[in-house]
Amino acid sequence: MGCNFEWVCHLEDGSVNYIDGAKQPNYLVTADDVDLYLAIEVQPLDDRNRKGELVKVFANDNCKITCRKLIYLLRESAS
Repeated sequence: MGCNFEWVCHLEDGSVNYIDGAKQPNYLVTADDVDLYLAIEVQPLDDRNRKGELVKVFANDNCKITCRKLIYLLRESAS
């Protein structure tokens, strides 16, 4: 049993971009993420690798990542 993880960014125009290499439960935001909505998509797998229902959870309380929030998160990850 396990899960597949993929981080995605949502743009103002409604389009969605998958973040290259971001397939872990944790993701460290970067300057490229400012002014975007970030979400993680989680798909559970059973012991026979059958996929369950996809779940999407937005980061940052469903708010855009701001420069202020990025600086805060980077300081938190450094300590």
